[in-house]
Order: sequence, then structure tokens, then C-alpha cells
Amino acid sequence: ALKLAQNQANHGRKNLPVIQKEFETALLREQLPPTEHKRQAAKGRRLLKKLLGDMKYQLPAGSLAEYELHNVRLDDARLSGTLDRVDRGENSIHVVDYKTGQALPSFETENQAEMLKAYHHKMQLIFYALLLEAKDGHGGKISGEMVYVQADKPVNLSRGYTPTQEDKARLAKLIKVVWKKVNNLDLPDVAIYTPDLAGMLAFEQDLLSGKI
Repeated sequence: ALKLAQNQANHGRKNLPVIQKEFETALLREQLPPTEHKRQAAKGRRLLKKLLGDMKYQLPAGSLAEYELHNVRLDDARLSGTLDRVDRGENSIHVVDYKTGQALPSFETENQAEMLKAYHHKMQLIFYALLLEAKDGHGGKISGEMVYVQADKPVNLSRGYTPTQEDKARLAKLIKVVWKKVNNLDLPDVAIYTPDLAGMLAFEQDLLSGKI
């Protein structure tokens, strides 16, 4: 539905009923029980009306919707990804990822229950920046943004982050280590790591240092 909305914006249009209908058509492919389909269809219509109507979320003309990248090489690793939206400037690229669920207050949240989610969302934006650089050799600024389509108010709608060179270098190294381990079926035991951000960071550091 948001891909259609973007295509409409690229032609200077916005037809909310048609966008809502696109959501319902896509929902049919999920083959849900009739009562669940009806509930989810109504929920989707309300969400799209709130996002594109009541909250007046604007899609920029000229952006790419569901931009696909395949077989991007990072040494031996082969990467792929689909970017929900790509806004292109003269010397910059802005990547937008649409998320359902509760909006994050910040990527630097101190809420223990949200820390791991925030880390994953931030890491996803770093991955997209790395993917674009590896694919196109883009030397300009690459920034990212999570748009939480179920946000309760405009101030909670988006959280942005511009990956640093250190971010991208660390993730590139991690990808190379993981790629090698997966291909060698060398799968470490993760039972010793706690299921929280501290455990995730400890696991990543052990991978990067060669400890596991």
C-alpha cells in the first residue's frame, strides 16, 4: 500500500481509498480466516487514514519504493536487501524503513525492554548504508530513518540515524565473520549469552575477536 502511495506521490497524486484498497487486495493473499481478514482489513484502513490523512504524513516526489538490491559483494559475502524507500539527493541518499508496532522513544533509549529493539533498528539502518556503498560505491552522505506507521502522534512517527564510518566498518567485519561461519557450518553455542542487549554485544564482540 505504501509502495502504491509512493508511486502516486511521484505523479503528484494521493488517492487514499485506492491505497486502502491496495492493502485489502494484498491482505487477501494471506488467506486469513474470514473474521480475521475483516478485522485486519478494517485495522489497515484506519492505520492508512491516520498516517496519510489525519497525521498528514508526506511522501516526497521522486523517491524509489521497495528498491531491491541483489548479490551485492562484500569480499566473499553476498548480500541482498529490499529498501522500503530511497530518497535521492545530489550528493546524498536517505533510506526509510517502515515499521509496525510501538514506536521507539529513541535509538539511545535507557528502557531495558526496548534496548535490544532499538539496537536492531539502528543496525538495520547501518546495514542499508553499507549495502548501498558496496553496491554503488556511493561516496556521499547516507542517512537512515525508521518510520513507525502505527505511532500515536506525529512526534513519535520517525527516528533518524546517520551511520558513521566506524559503524559500517564494524558491521562489515561482523558480516564477513558470520558468512564464513555459516558456510563452514561452524555455529557457536549461544547458551552462555543473556537474551538482552548486553548478551548481544558480548556475542558480537566474541565473534569479532575470534574468541568463538
